[in-house]
Amino acid sequence: MLLLLALACASDAPDSSSTSDTDTGDTSSAADTGDTADSVDTGDSDPGPPTFSRDVFPVYAERCGDCHRDWGGPDDAERVYDALLDPDREPKPIVVPSDREGSWLYDKVAHERPEDGKEQMPPVCTHLEAEELTDLAAWIDAGAANDETWRTFYQFTWMSRHCHNCHEDWGGMDADGVLEYLTTHSESEMPLIKPGDSASSLLYLKVASDMPPFGDRMPLEFEKLEASAIEAIGLWIDAGALND
Repeated sequence: MLLLLALACASDAPDSSSTSDTDTGDTSSAADTGDTADSVDTGDSDPGPPTFSRDVFPVYAERCGDCHRDWGGPDDAERVYDALLDPDREPKPIVVPSDREGSWLYDKVAHERPEDGKEQMPPVCTHLEAEELTDLAAWIDAGAANDETWRTFYQFTWMSRHCHNCHEDWGGMDADGVLEYLTTHSESEMPLIKPGDSASSLLYLKVASDMPPFGDRMPLEFEKLEASAIEAIGLWIDAGALND
């Protein structure tokens, strides 16, 4: 499981023997957004327990996706989730909900000597950090759920190239940073996302309407989003645009 192999390790990989009990603290992060839009103060929010979209999939996409494309690749969250939770996977399920020790994935990334007798993953000097392991364990122990935020916005518009290639200033590949930027910034005094009100959210109008309030329909120079994706984004915004 690996995206990049380091040519040389500056230090030994961290000890993962006791990482499952590490206190992660607050995992939210803010993107360095620059001055490309007006800032809107919406207050602070508790990111809550680890989720697939915020804490698990980004680690997979960065560290595992290039090698494990049979799971779905680093740009297809839904296929990856389905592969991880496939109960018929051989020789054993990759993730067993509510059972970290019975999950092949956790065994491979958390232990220097996994049960299968092969090497720990990711190999070389790219083992997961203590906080990443703790988030993975907590997500599995809580039932390994797929959360709505990723399916509605992040997968449909971001990882599928529709927005990320042009709007890197929104937060890059950081799901927390992207969501924070979209819910705290506006253009021409119109919020990019106004939680609870898709009809007043510029991002929604830009992808849903042939005649947005200003500028062109998005994504620019690509086919418009499928109706199901547009509907899902609208429903997610109307429900509060939660990072759940």
